[in-house]
Amino acid sequence: MTDAELEKLAPRSLRLAARLMDVALVSFACWLFALWELISAATACLAWMAMVIGIDMVSPGSSPGKRVFRIAVASDRNLQACSRLQAAGRNLPLLFLPVLDWGFIFCRDRRRIGDNLCNTLVIKSIHLRTTDADPAAENTHAQEQMSLETIAVFGSMLDAEILSARLNADGIPAIVVDGNLVQAYSLIAIAVGGVRVQVMAEHAQRARELLKVLNEGGLMIES
Repeated sequence: MTDAELEKLAPRSLRLAARLMDVALVSFACWLFALWELISAATACLAWMAMVIGIDMVSPGSSPGKRVFRIAVASDRNLQACSRLQAAGRNLPLLFLPVLDWGFIFCRDRRRIGDNLCNTLVIKSIHLRTTDADPAAENTHAQEQMSLETIAVFGSMLDAEILSARLNADGIPAIVVDGNLVQAYSLIAIAVGGVRVQVMAEHAQRARELLKVLNEGGLMIES
């Protein structure tokens, strides 16, 4: 795992605290049921085991303890909340090999035996993706935001540099494209599309509005 991926993982101390809280809640509930003779001691024991396994199933990936400490169980494939089947499956080893199972959280990826079997990770809740989140769509949106748009084309590098400087002065990052090429080989200016001034897509609308004001002479200094 990369350092960025490790940063998303839940701290071991919070995982342990959440588990202790969950076990305490389950134990208290079963003790009350047995104390009030609503169920037998044997049934209470079976109920305790079932609740320890399934406590993450009520709200997949988020037991009461995990909610308190803002951590969650997620699928390692997309960082979305794990399924109910994964939530139950990852807790099964706790019934048979609790010490060994928990010992695995000291590995680099902090995954218990159950996590490895069910392809899950315990992460900070802020990094949990919703079911509507689409990584491909998010990546496409980011690329669109970073794409460049041409807002003006000039026949000379000087005019392009003047506009670029004006845009940058107004907080709009702008670059000049093919300026040196056109300056060195002016005869091919038309072939390469002239000297272009480009800005990021997110600033394009504001840049065009400023360009319109400049073309209309709105920012000219009267003598």
